[in-house]
Amino acid sequence: LLMQCLNEYPAGSNDQSLTLFALSGSDSPAGTTTSSGPSALQIVTYTPGKGGALLTNQNIVFRFNNSMQTGSCTVGGSTTLVAPTAPVWSTGSVSNDTMTVAPTTTWTTGGPYALEITGCQDVHNQTLAAFTLQFIVYTAGNIIYVNKSSGMDAYVGSIAQPKQTIQAGITALAPCATSCAVLVSGVQNATTGDYYTSATGPVITMSNNISVYGGYAGDFSLTDPATYQTILLNTQAAGCGGAEAASCATVYADNTITTTATSLIGFGIIGNSQGLAYSAGVHVVNATLTLIGNNIVGSANSTTQSAGVLIDNSASAGSLIVGNNVIDGGTSTGNTFGIRALINARMQAIRNTIKGGGGSLSSTALYSGGLGIPTIVSNNYIDGGTGPTAYGISSSSSLVHLRLWNNTIQTGRNTGATNTYGIYFNGGAGVTPQITNNIVFGATSGNDYCVFENSAVNPTDIHNNNFYLCDVLYHDSATGDESNIANINAYANSVLNISVDPQLRDATNYDFALTANTPCLVTTGGETVAGVIDDREGNARTAAYSIGASERDGSCL
Repeated sequence: LLMQCLNEYPAGSNDQSLTLFALSGSDSPAGTTTSSGPSALQIVTYTPGKGGALLTNQNIVFRFNNSMQTGSCTVGGSTTLVAPTAPVWSTGSVSNDTMTVAPTTTWTTGGPYALEITGCQDVHNQTLAAFTLQFIVYTAGNIIYVNKSSGMDAYVGSIAQPKQTIQAGITALAPCATSCAVLVSGVQNATTGDYYTSATGPVITMSNNISVYGGYAGDFSLTDPATYQTILLNTQAAGCGGAEAASCATVYADNTITTTATSLIGFGIIGNSQGLAYSAGVHVVNATLTLIGNNIVGSANSTTQSAGVLIDNSASAGSLIVGNNVIDGGTSTGNTFGIRALINARMQAIRNTIKGGGGSLSSTALYSGGLGIPTIVSNNYIDGGTGPTAYGISSSSSLVHLRLWNNTIQTGRNTGATNTYGIYFNGGAGVTPQITNNIVFGATSGNDYCVFENSAVNPTDIHNNNFYLCDVLYHDSATGDESNIANINAYANSVLNISVDPQLRDATNYDFALTANTPCLVTTGGETVAGVIDDREGNARTAAYSIGASERDGSCL
């Protein structure tokens, strides 16, 4: 279900950045092909959007950039989804560039469902790669519309009469026994986006089975979070943030949220930036929640701690899916965390770009402290941030079971840093991580450690990783520093690790993709992992797997 949900949500783009007053960046056009003649064939827009909400009687519309051969596209999809009608073609910008697909009766409620189009050719005989659109189908009575500019909370919440605030939309649907959605409009091509703010607490307090989708056009005809920006900001000046458990959060979810069908999709989210001690973009307390396709920053100004996503599960309940987001720890005179997962936090973090932020004391991209709780971290771009001490991934529990598969991890990027760590373990003998197919590299003038064991950690696998540009490739708690890859491969449970320059495309701008100059040892040096069937862009993993978050099957050195 997780991979089905993620396949059509936007990948964590390399160039997206979210500051206090701006959200920028966009996804690459879907299904792009290459050509030296006419414009490369691509899908320009599609409705519903990326993982969006579809009404039972609503048509699915694709618009291409070129005139199409109208008989070329084959439409299929989930076997549990009612069969679509044959595509109907019309003219938008150019002749026969718009394809409309309707249900034979009504779409089946629920999901997520997949609609796949294959074989599409334009009049220049360019063929589009197979494209899968994921969506959830709702009945009309289970959707509320929100438009800050034209809405009023006294309205019914229809397209013609939308609510003004997101929380009013959630309240109108709660309690929801099955599956409900709040659709939120943004501002087209605005420099600063459309801000939904709250000076009295979180902008959104989630409710079970109610998903909230951002990035809709004002008339709700399509969704594109990069164009129709919907930004959430907590502006509370006092009354929160005195302790981590009371962090000033922009989005809050508690133990009444019990299903991963409760989702937050397509928003810019900024934690409280009023100079309070503790701030978080999203605060999850014993909740089960899905975060997909968001751009999240902890704070622009906290004094003790800023976290993009703070997970505080004191009970052994709750599960978080974090997929295809850009997450930044923000700024603090103390410590910053992209994701900070405490105690019993059960989490899957897949296909994100996670940055540690700029803490004056330290910065950490992903911290995991779960007790006996499996945590899967896969296909992410991870950067430790600019703190004087920086961590890509850090774990301090004695019983955490981390699965670190196919990530690309930079230790940090503060040239004046004292110590930076790609992967840092500070637990006990019960720590049994799997470290497989990761690229870990340093980039500072301080002491860079690719992997650091500060206690009796016992990895079950140290397989097929590329440890590069670190002063110390692997620090073992028993034997000390090691920078000879052959000696690392002699460790128990360690095999086929390498140390070569991966020739990443643009690491300075968080683009860690492999290139034609990447050594073949990297592009074909990975181990097959059953839990990783594709890469961060959704491309299938092929034997032999590439090391790192991105698969490359093309030329290599």
